[in-house]
Amino acid sequence: MRSHLLALAMLVGTAHSSHSDPLDHGTLGPTSWSGPYAGLHMGVMTGDIEGSVAVGARLRKQSDHMNGVGGGVLLGWNNRFDDWVVGVEGDLTLSSTKGSVTAFGYDVTEKSKWDSHIRLRAGYLLTPDILAYAAGGLAISPVKISTNYRPQPEDDAVLTGWSIGGGIEANLFDGVKGRIEYIYDDYPKHAMFDTVGDVNVDMNRHTIRAAVTFDLNHWMN
Repeated sequence: MRSHLLALAMLVGTAHSSHSDPLDHGTLGPTSWSGPYAGLHMGVMTGDIEGSVAVGARLRKQSDHMNGVGGGVLLGWNNRFDDWVVGVEGDLTLSSTKGSVTAFGYDVTEKSKWDSHIRLRAGYLLTPDILAYAAGGLAISPVKISTNYRPQPEDDAVLTGWSIGGGIEANLFDGVKGRIEYIYDDYPKHAMFDTVGDVNVDMNRHTIRAAVTFDLNHWMN
């Protein structure tokens, strides 16, 4: 009799767990999308840079295309609320983004060697292991412009702007996640080359990158 009761209790317990919310009893526990994380990323970049300068009563403009690859580090913190995940993330990218053009009768080369973001993220768990998210915030990037114009052959500046994007992040292993994401950065006009009467430079950038992140709570416990 006792063995029959034990078997019945085990059967009821198994049936209860199989009908529970999969987001509470899936591969990832309820804290798997919460806490600090760090990671590495790599991607490709493309965008445009435009310079405009007033010549008498006319406004002359010249644009160029910039391409490059880059990689770097990221650090963030997530908080999970039921099926929603919100957090904040910062990153630093070392890159080789550059372009060249003939502008206003001079040879011009543009380079940007790094960029950085501080972004808020918000996403929804499609499954216990897959997060779809959007992100946006501050974008920072330097630009160096070199020319064969002798009075001021080069100038550099650190541009600040805004960023928006999104992606898909998934659990790969215990404590390890992977993602692919798209980021759009827009940098409003910034005055450069003051010796020629200020060239207003604005820039935008599209980035597609992949990243691997490590849950610090998992690896430090």
